[in-house]
Amino acid sequence: MPEDIELRSITEYKAYVTRIRQYGVEIFEDMKNDVPPNQAVGIYNEKMDRLRSEFTIERTSDYAAVRKVQQMPQHEAEKKQIGRGEPRHTVVRDVQYTAPEDMVYKTHDFNIQSSYGDCHAYISVSEDDVSVVVRLTARGRHVGDSSIVAMPIIVWKVDPNEITELCRADFDSLERLADDRYFSKFF
Repeated sequence: MPEDIELRSITEYKAYVTRIRQYGVEIFEDMKNDVPPNQAVGIYNEKMDRLRSEFTIERTSDYAAVRKVQQMPQHEAEKKQIGRGEPRHTVVRDVQYTAPEDMVYKTHDFNIQSSYGDCHAYISVSEDDVSVVVRLTARGRHVGDSSIVAMPIIVWKVDPNEITELCRADFDSLERLADDRYFSKFF
């Protein structure tokens, strides 16, 4: 079974916090050196925009690497042998799984424990990749039973549509961490 890949903690970005703190010092030094306040703020904002872009690129790749692996419970489909002349009915077992918050479907493994007879496993993913239906089928045969037992493994990833907003919120957190009231508690 694949391993979960966790997101790095926001406190591991100390270099960005240090730079934010340095930019704060520089804006006051600029104003002390007779740089007009509007110009000093403009320089500060340009530096922060470049830093935010740099952070967003790095954090986006961190979010893109995150994986949540879930071992789902066992479920099965079974159909007993049928007599000659009887129709070959199929037993269908559907189980729906929903992605964790801010995550979408990445890949799966049916993890079939046993299968004999006329059996199949299918997966159906919703358009928004937020829910998955695993379908197991066992079809009646004239010679022998049909049975399938599976414990699906589903791998989820962070929703690419949410990554930009998550990065923006993380940068806001870095700005708060750069504040003297919080800096000493985390770094």
